Amino acid sequence: MDEDGKGGGAGGLRRKYNLLDWSVYVPKNIGALKTMVRSLRHRDFSLYILGILVVNIGVWIQQVATGWLVFRITDSLAQLSTAVFLSQIPILFIEPFAGVLSDRFNRRRIMIVTQSALMLLILSLGIMTLADVVSIGAIYAVSFLSGVLLGFDAPARLAFYSKLVPQEDIANAIALNAVALNMSRFIGPAIGGILIGIVGEGWCLVIAASAFAAILRTLFAIHFDYVPERKAGRGAIGEFADGVKYMLSSMPLRTLLGVLTVVCFFSFPFAMLLPAFVGDSLGGNSETLGNMMSLVGCGSLCAGLYLTSRKSTVGMGRVTTVAAVCVGAGLVCLSFVHSIPVAYCLCPIIGFGMIATSASTNVMIQSIVDESMRGRLMSLYGMAFFGMPPLGSLLQGYLAEIVPWSYVIFTTGLACVAAGCVHEYFRPTIREQAREIISKRNAVSHELATGVNGK
Repeated sequence: MDEDGKGGGAGGLRRKYNLLDWSVYVPKNIGALKTMVRSLRHRDFSLYILGILVVNIGVWIQQVATGWLVFRITDSLAQLSTAVFLSQIPILFIEPFAGVLSDRFNRRRIMIVTQSALMLLILSLGIMTLADVVSIGAIYAVSFLSGVLLGFDAPARLAFYSKLVPQEDIANAIALNAVALNMSRFIGPAIGGILIGIVGEGWCLVIAASAFAAILRTLFAIHFDYVPERKAGRGAIGEFADGVKYMLSSMPLRTLLGVLTVVCFFSFPFAMLLPAFVGDSLGGNSETLGNMMSLVGCGSLCAGLYLTSRKSTVGMGRVTTVAAVCVGAGLVCLSFVHSIPVAYCLCPIIGFGMIATSASTNVMIQSIVDESMRGRLMSLYGMAFFGMPPLGSLLQGYLAEIVPWSYVIFTTGLACVAAGCVHEYFRPTIREQAREIISKRNAVSHELATGVNGK
């Protein structure tokens, strides 16, 4: 998971722990960039990834429009943070059990139902806005119901695309999925910011709802149909409790999930509360908001491309440390900024750090977790990734009503820097224990293979 330090003696040890050895951050397989799109040769996956790209652009347009709408009609950061909280907090509680449902029922049909309902919800909010009858209560209701639907949709969607390609192309499919998501983060907010200035929030929401037609068309066109396997077990609650116990008993897993939780709780709300920062601290408009969110997305896209070009998990621990420190330092610097161009320059650094932290911890967790616990550990990962940002946004939104917004950003940045430092402190132990886990797993696999071949 980190550089082996093949050189002997003290020199080899220094290379293991030296964060300033920049060669470890440079991918060893630059030529892999030429083959990053090989999964698109499979018809079903190419249809799916195109639908995901379009619908996520629509989702970002909807988020920009809704955030600007709330801030325009209430002029309250607390109200904005409440809307964000309601849109994402259901995922925190639904995610673990929705994963069980995605294993028991047809995933494609689950997605068709959830995506159709999301389209109708966003369309209804757009119509209310155009008719000038929208209220903060209606926005809260739509936000909460959307969060519930996304909680059921996310596990089915994450498990679905890996079935659209053969085993040898799964890693590439996962990478392309991440790139598509970050491309939408880059494109969607800019379109949303421009459309708000041209046609207003109502038509933005209608346009966002129409984007869901792309993923629905894709789901109906895909040939593959998931047939669930019915297996008896302890029940969703008991199996989830086993996953929590397994995570707490493993120092690498609990440390990685701890770092992810801190970064998601403190740094991810920045993107959600950008409308208030743009309006209060920078004196910008909707176009400024779209530009800043796009620049955050640009940094996220660069993080995705960088990580997909890496050959293995070697050096990934250092990537996590540096990424967490980068996002924290970017937020600390931003707390002193009142210039739009300077804020533009910091946004890609923050976006890169957020996605590089979350993606690198995901890769390391996946590399050491037992296969029997993989789904439950990824549910815990999803709870941190999806559930912590709304809690953080709610807290930060109300704190900003008491203390200056710059103080809140400064504090969240320090928390992320501290998380990176804690990870760096435990990184040697994480590396050694992870190496031992992987070695034992490979040894067991070799013994099984030898036994089978010997028969």
